[in-house]
Amino acid sequence: MKIRRILCVILSLSLFLGLIACGGQNSSEGVSSSSTSTTGTPSAEPEYILKLGHAFAITDNQHIATEMMAEQVFEKTNGAVKIEIYPASQLGNTTELIEAVYNGYQDICIDSLNTMEAFVPLCNIEAYPFLFDNTDQLVAFLNSELCDELLAEIGGDDLVLLGPQLRGARMLQATKPVRNLDDLKGLKIRTASMAILNYPWEVLGAANTNMAYNEIYTGLQQGTIDGQENPLQSSYSMGFQDIEKYVMKTYHVINFTAYFFNKQKFESLPIEYQEIIKEACEDSAAWRTETELASDAEYLKLFEEAGLEIIEVEDLDKWKEILEEPLKEKFPYLQDWVKRIKEFNATVK
Repeated sequence: MKIRRILCVILSLSLFLGLIACGGQNSSEGVSSSSTSTTGTPSAEPEYILKLGHAFAITDNQHIATEMMAEQVFEKTNGAVKIEIYPASQLGNTTELIEAVYNGYQDICIDSLNTMEAFVPLCNIEAYPFLFDNTDQLVAFLNSELCDELLAEIGGDDLVLLGPQLRGARMLQATKPVRNLDDLKGLKIRTASMAILNYPWEVLGAANTNMAYNEIYTGLQQGTIDGQENPLQSSYSMGFQDIEKYVMKTYHVINFTAYFFNKQKFESLPIEYQEIIKEACEDSAAWRTETELASDAEYLKLFEEAGLEIIEVEDLDKWKEILEEPLKEKFPYLQDWVKRIKEFNATVK
């Protein structure tokens, strides 16, 4: 994703929205690319049908970007490649989706890299706490050869990772206020099952509760958990603001996602179709990143309008200091990449 084709992205989005306005999609079913094409007469039947599942709500920017990608692929291949999209965990939870793609039972999924850590531990680098100081550093990294190298190393012989894109900064959100480290002690926080996401909270004194993403709302509602930590846009699309009372501006992880393709399936496609898919992934990723960059302040305002208090945590530097050595001991295999990325960050102006 080195070269942003913003004009192409805008055109693709315009075409996509036009098609949605004309034809529409049933959001409760698997969503597929349109059966029309702007590049000529579409194939009578697709030559290739690829199945893509993800865990995000249909209102999430991740889903919208994925629909854009599928639409562009269908148009540019003249209907030869159709990507069917199954949102909101229709094909399984996050772990199940990753496993299905990794083992070849499903063709594509999209999520944060750390969701694949059970298969490739290096994926934990994406969620390493306080790895990036700000979104400018992350966006520069996503457009770098260093990121290409990381994705290729993670993909290995099993996956092709395309279209890395900003998901947003993870922030602690809860039914109780956390103004400093003392307030965090004993707070019941939902964390994903990956150690890179739950271990830091354990070190900081919180009480972790592992829970699937699609179970968070009920957990908050029933008081099983006091809070959770996700990007605001994703949290808002899931309706967590209906129950939460506080947003803490921790920015402890700045997440990015990528499309995960089963490598055997991807490389079985004609080269020309592979290139079209790569371009469509890059274009949708460019749109997603630009959208997320513009939405941070917007979603803070939306949470505030929903009645939540926005809190500036008093002692985040202390959090970083406390985490530094335990993270090095717990994740020694990540330290080379941590060093390389932080060196890269130092070059971003």
